[in-house]
Amino acid sequence: MQPIIQRELRVRARQSRTYVSRFIVAAVSAVAAIFCLIVASWNSSPSGAGSDLFYILGWTSFGLCLLEGIRVTSDSISEEKREGTLGLLFLTDLRSEEIVLGKQAGVSLNSLFSLMAVVPALGVPLLLGGVTAGEFWRLVIALFVGLFFSLAIGTAISVVSETMIVAYARSTGILLLSTVLLPLMDLGLAASGTDLGLRWFGPTGMLLGLNADVYDATPAFYWRAVAVSFLIGIGLLAIACRALPRFWDRSGERAPELQRTIARRASRWLPEQVEADPMGWLATSQSWRLRLFPRVACGIAAIWLLTACLAPADSTVLVALCVTALITHSMINLWQGLNAVSVGATLRSTGFIELLLIAPMSMHEVVLGMGRGTARYCAATAAVFAVAEFLAVGVFAFRWVLAIPGDASEAVFISCVALFVLYGLHIDLWGASWMGLYQGLVQRKRATATMLTVVWVQLLPLALYGLCFYLGPVFVIIKSVVVMLWARDRLLFEFPRLVRAHHLPEEKAQRKVFTGLMEAPPLPRVQPRSGPG
Repeated sequence: MQPIIQRELRVRARQSRTYVSRFIVAAVSAVAAIFCLIVASWNSSPSGAGSDLFYILGWTSFGLCLLEGIRVTSDSISEEKREGTLGLLFLTDLRSEEIVLGKQAGVSLNSLFSLMAVVPALGVPLLLGGVTAGEFWRLVIALFVGLFFSLAIGTAISVVSETMIVAYARSTGILLLSTVLLPLMDLGLAASGTDLGLRWFGPTGMLLGLNADVYDATPAFYWRAVAVSFLIGIGLLAIACRALPRFWDRSGERAPELQRTIARRASRWLPEQVEADPMGWLATSQSWRLRLFPRVACGIAAIWLLTACLAPADSTVLVALCVTALITHSMINLWQGLNAVSVGATLRSTGFIELLLIAPMSMHEVVLGMGRGTARYCAATAAVFAVAEFLAVGVFAFRWVLAIPGDASEAVFISCVALFVLYGLHIDLWGASWMGLYQGLVQRKRATATMLTVVWVQLLPLALYGLCFYLGPVFVIIKSVVVMLWARDRLLFEFPRLVRAHHLPEEKAQRKVFTGLMEAPPLPRVQPRSGPG
């Protein structure tokens, strides 16, 4: 066995969370299966309830597998580069493939155990009927292949990335492109008469082809998706192994031309911004993305407007627009939370947070300034999307009313609901800003702060939409306001304590050493020898 893999497995075997995580995941999956079973049994027969439960658990587990692989591997190797310990491994006899495979084996062990704990819950629908054994095993294969696919993406991106936020953003973008955007585009082209079959060349094709009717008609579609996903994962790992010797030290490179250009233009208005809002400037001093993201948002908004003007005026296209907007909002909220975590963690790790106590500003001004600066990351992008969504939904509703000469109440009602759902997510940006900033300052590890922020910003809204679809936007707005006020108040009233807690371990260590010196027994006094005679 390779030395790094052996070492990583031994470290994970000694950690209690390796065993606790399996129990927690198994318990949560069992409770979720029972809850979904009760809800599904209200409106269908036992066989129908089994089929509904199987696909609900299957799709949810598949999405969590993809996110889990990104979470554990996106910052695995880039963290070593930031700490400067990756170069020490190349001084030994280890090769790049041993380093890459060893790191992936170590970080993916808990994920693999958690997935194995979920498999028994997926077998509950077999007892109810409506699900064949072939569908069950095809779903299990799809889950393991999907986890391997996302692990390979995260590992490859971690090799070529330097910072945590960039690594997570690249991994999430590639995963979103391969599993959501390309299949949706292919389905849209297929509806218009041009079927390219792109949905069968990726992880999403495995879920689309596991149904018994689809598999019996064309079994090659499912196995093609499995083979392509597995081969892509192998190829990404091979690329990571080849690229690691070239990307292990990127500290000497200069900033890209785009960042230098934006920084040169921003230098014209930076002095005024520092005078007007110093804490806001501090939170966004290194954010060249403030100018880039609104331009990207304008391109996406133009596509939405063209779709609203040229696509057929029916409910299917409106639902597709809303789903695309929801996915875009989720990515913006996730990016906002990660940026806020990065700001808080950077202030904590660099020691700059202690200097804020001697600044000629009150704690109220410091905290509110950091919150405003963090929220400024995606404010312009959110404004562009808000205007584009209003225009797109308005144009589409007007065309729909003209297409239906009779009663237009359905078009108006669906359009108003769509705007309510989409605009409710804009409030979530403030909650993501404050929660990410708070977790970044409080938590010692960025991974823990990122995970807690993602739970509050992304997973909780998705759960609210899934459990109560019609009242989901209301609960999301309430959740965002509560999270924003709670995190802001914690920072306002506990910011000095957080600064003192940052020095607490050092103070305890110094106090322990001082106490040990004071309590040490006195040295025996040496009596001088008397001279002869």
